[in-house]
Amino acid sequence: MPSVYERVLSVIRKPPELRAEFECQELVSWFRNKSVLFRPLKTDIVADVIRHCAFERRNVDSVIIRQGETGDRLYIILKGSLSVYVQQDKENTHEILQQIERACAKDPLDRVMLGQKVWTGGEGHTVGEIALIKEECLRTASVVADTETDLVVIDRKLYNRSVQDVLEREYNLKVKFVEENPLFQNWPPKQKRQLIISLKFETLKYGVPLTRQGFPVNSLFFLLSGEMEITLDQNSHKTQYPSLWSEMENLLPDLLPKDYWLTRSPHETLRQRRQQHKPFQMCLLGTNEYVGILEVALGLSSYLETARITTESCVLVLSKENYERLFQRRFANYTLQKMKETLTFRLYLYIHRSSRVDAPFLKFLTFMLQDGKSLKSLQKQKNKSTETTTQNLHGLELYEKKENDTDTEKLENMMKILDLKGISKTRIPEVETSQRIMNEIETGLNRWIIRSRHLTADNKKNGKKTRKAFLAEEISAPPKPLDPVERPRPALTHFLLSA
Repeated sequence: MPSVYERVLSVIRKPPELRAEFECQELVSWFRNKSVLFRPLKTDIVADVIRHCAFERRNVDSVIIRQGETGDRLYIILKGSLSVYVQQDKENTHEILQQIERACAKDPLDRVMLGQKVWTGGEGHTVGEIALIKEECLRTASVVADTETDLVVIDRKLYNRSVQDVLEREYNLKVKFVEENPLFQNWPPKQKRQLIISLKFETLKYGVPLTRQGFPVNSLFFLLSGEMEITLDQNSHKTQYPSLWSEMENLLPDLLPKDYWLTRSPHETLRQRRQQHKPFQMCLLGTNEYVGILEVALGLSSYLETARITTESCVLVLSKENYERLFQRRFANYTLQKMKETLTFRLYLYIHRSSRVDAPFLKFLTFMLQDGKSLKSLQKQKNKSTETTTQNLHGLELYEKKENDTDTEKLENMMKILDLKGISKTRIPEVETSQRIMNEIETGLNRWIIRSRHLTADNKKNGKKTRKAFLAEEISAPPKPLDPVERPRPALTHFLLSA
């Protein structure tokens, strides 16, 4: 018995005039599940696409779209994978096409000549739609098959009567987001266009996770509309980031709870294990908020938190590779600075919500984000101190091997080797720096609390009930562990941290 996919291929491989109406109607649900592009469309429109679309199968390294050429069709991936490349070094369309032709003439295909890789997509994704949306109809990127790939092809005539409204709406939302967002006000027009191309629009339903704590970081998410809930399991951070945790223990041990180094009884250890690994509700984030940037900015390998959609939402997705390509440039310095300020406030919120739970790692991340130079300075001083101690111990070993020295000479040599003044010089700045960092963390948290309460008071005085403020009783409310059966909405209302 043929599979569903084989039935789909048997229909769309036929000439359009031989495709029966009932066959196309039967495949509507399958196409809606395969691609989000078809979900908002009426059944008759989807059936019309199935009846009149074309089918192509491309081999590995097949160049499906060439940057700079005129486009008159778009492609939907049924099976396989495609990569998108953008040539940024050249502005002249003729030069771009010549270089792409030279790359295609080589065997195997020279992908480096196609430009920078900006995106990779699999089943259900759409490519080539921008040329149909823009008036000049020029391709803005090159598309290459990574594996043997099956494609649905929609020409301009079919596009105009079926999916045009959906794709143009998504494209216009991306343009509006980039052009009107203050974060990107200093970006050159060319880089803004690259960002628009790199962003992928998605509509997500209730309960869909954007990020999962502990999962590898691969994308960043900007919330255009809707809401997402942030939850956090702080007890997992020690195993999630072992190297950073060891660095915190070494550089800022005062952040750790006082009983951290105590040896516990088996009964107490078992009790703590039962209480561990409970995710806590931290906040709800709304329009124009983002997740995943903190991890990329600090070089974390996995997501710090879990972000889950709580109502139908529109999201823009940016891959980690595109973030590193676009944001690690001089023109993006202002953007990164503003994002770090917002993320610092958000971490203060997490710390404050963890009032009944020690949050040493969150405090450590806060200072990494706020003042990485001080931590590097502290690390250098710690390394110098370790080197000095190692040299002294090594000197003592050499000294013990000298069997003919007198007791007086031994004592004098030992005093020279120990060089207590030298050790003091390396220790004192380290203590001062550690204490200063601790003080700055506490000062920043206190300022954030005062600022938040003033905002709440101002809103109450003006009679405003806005989701940008905390309710007074929620300011000091501790986080609640999530019930695995029921997922109540968190008590904390959304607060626009950049307000």
